[in-house]
Amino acid sequence: MRKSGINYQVSIISLLVGLLLSTVSLVYAQDEATQPGKSIRDNLRERVEERLAQLSQKPRAFVGKIAQITDGSLMLTTRTGTKQVKVTEDAIIIQVGAKGQKTVKPSDLALENFVIAMGVLEDKDTLSASRILMSTENPLESRRPVYGVVQETGSAALVVKHPKKDETWTIKFSSSTRVSARVDTKIEKVNANIIEVGDRVIAVGSLVSGSVNTITTKLIHVIPGKAEGLLKSPSPSPTPRATSTPKPTPTP
Repeated sequence: MRKSGINYQVSIISLLVGLLLSTVSLVYAQDEATQPGKSIRDNLRERVEERLAQLSQKPRAFVGKIAQITDGSLMLTTRTGTKQVKVTEDAIIIQVGAKGQKTVKPSDLALENFVIAMGVLEDKDTLSASRILMSTENPLESRRPVYGVVQETGSAALVVKHPKKDETWTIKFSSSTRVSARVDTKIEKVNANIIEVGDRVIAVGSLVSGSVNTITTKLIHVIPGKAEGLLKSPSPSPTPRATSTPKPTPTP
């Protein structure tokens, strides 16, 4: 009984060794057949180069303003310099606006418009685009929330001041500006002319290039209640006190 068990174990070990040797021989034979005369280092180098080539084909994107339009390509002004976008024949061009988006033709691409071009890099400054999004607004333009107490009102803008920070902001209106306020128990759209000095407002908009503390807003919300206690009125000038003139001492 013990002898048969030992024979069984020897048979299993022999089988495993045989399978291992046959696997090594098969791998070696395949490597020799597919890569004759090449070392392991050469094979590794080729695989790395293939991988790099695959990575270079991954989608990339350029974002910028159209500075020049030529036959079949665009020159963009971006944050990292001038980039070229080649518009392929089957490229999909979508115009994005306040009313939604629609597919347009390459002839609809216009100077000064902003685009997001997506495609494959030919080199670090050239992109072959298969999809282009176009807008009149910069998609990377900074959005800024502003909170403050209204100091001045007007038909084109508000001037607000933060109640705690020494910050004054100009909030410009646009054709798409939406003003909301609480009416009874609901938040409803209202006219901008209801905003008065002393109101507290929150506005969200885009920073105006070249202007200090100025945004063009798309949304203004009027917070219920006046901020009369937060408005700083000028301190009254102190009333001068009358001073008595000392009487001269008579000379004896």
